[in-house]
Amino acid sequence: ELQKAGQPSDRAEFKLVTRGELMPTHPAATRATFRDIFASRGIELVEGNGVQTVSKGTVELSSGRKIPADECIWCTQAAPQPWLAESGLDVDNGFVKVSPTLQSTNASGVFAAGDCASVVGHPRPKAGVFAVRQGPPLHDNLRRYLLGDALVDFTPQKTFLGLISTGSKHAIASWGSLSLGGATSTGAMLWNWKDKIDKKWMKMYQEMPEMTAPEPEVAAVALAAGPATIAALRAVPMRCGGCGAKVGASVLSRVMARLDIPTHPSVDIGLDQPDDAAVITVPPGKVSVQTVDFFRSFVDDPYIFGQVAVVHALGDCWAMGAEPHAVLAIAQVPYGLEPQVEETLYQMMAGATKVLAEVGCALAGGHSCEGKELALGFSVHGVAERKSLMKKGGMKPGQVLILTKPIGTGTLFAADMRAKAEGRWVSAALTSMCQPSAAGAEI
Repeated sequence: ELQKAGQPSDRAEFKLVTRGELMPTHPAATRATFRDIFASRGIELVEGNGVQTVSKGTVELSSGRKIPADECIWCTQAAPQPWLAESGLDVDNGFVKVSPTLQSTNASGVFAAGDCASVVGHPRPKAGVFAVRQGPPLHDNLRRYLLGDALVDFTPQKTFLGLISTGSKHAIASWGSLSLGGATSTGAMLWNWKDKIDKKWMKMYQEMPEMTAPEPEVAAVALAAGPATIAALRAVPMRCGGCGAKVGASVLSRVMARLDIPTHPSVDIGLDQPDDAAVITVPPGKVSVQTVDFFRSFVDDPYIFGQVAVVHALGDCWAMGAEPHAVLAIAQVPYGLEPQVEETLYQMMAGATKVLAEVGCALAGGHSCEGKELALGFSVHGVAERKSLMKKGGMKPGQVLILTKPIGTGTLFAADMRAKAEGRWVSAALTSMCQPSAAGAEI
């Protein structure tokens, strides 16, 4: 690459540092080939001398040796998340301990697979080749568990074929104690094979097929739910569409008791003394600004959706140059068992009240109901000085339009519904959409 850029090839120096032996899970012949390749390319290999500390411009090894460095690229082994050990699940060196059925050894309703799991009796390296093969047996055993059938053990393979690129379009095949390839015609053939496999694999995730969700038979859904769920459903009284199909009073009262309800001095009658309607005082010399917003959820996390929904509703108030004082919520949660309805409603409203508390706006009341899908909306009450109201029309030459956030989220989520958006794009968009525009409104 340096030569292509017209730079001398010796301008950059490379060192590979490992605290143990190079590629310890591969045959000695594979290690020897890579040592020769590194030596021929002027790459220093430092084995058995791991990194102790890193500071600006210097990497210090466990032996005390200091290596000057402009850039460091880290490659680490798999490590468990701390919460796994804190969860109460049996763990093995921090990884979830599972039986050969991939079921937790001390929690029958928990299954784990891939790098986060450690299979009793079948220790294997944390490698993707083992993780992906646990997918089908995990799927099968989850279905068996839901249907009440006996689970089936899964025995992972003991060895796997590794096709490792050496650069310059050559590769080494490593399998068990066998190794072949390198800077030879065989190595070139192996690289072409690896390249074809890799491109095919990546294409699977770049060109997602259109998928239609078939309507399952009611009997199949009920059967898959298991006997405990069926018994619980039978015990639930028939749902009624009367009274606005409201969420049950007991569920709603428990949710409200768990929430930290934000208040505002202008709210005379609100949730602290529930009545048929909220009463809000408009300060002298101000006008009342009203807006309403409502939409269905486009994310799976009700807590995040609650934040997005209330930020979106408050945005119209801020856009007019008004200060939001109070909101009334309109919440719809999917049909389900009482505990599920309660937790979904709580998570959604907890996300909303978090934002309301941040911007000093009260939750003065609202309405809840059950429906086909999760949805949330708000009627927003704000105040402003009449002369300070900002309208959509009347912009004059020389004035500027301030964008407080990136635009295009609608297009992005339309792409996400078609599996055409990258996860990092969606994650960044949600972070922005959860951020209130209060600060921007003060500009």
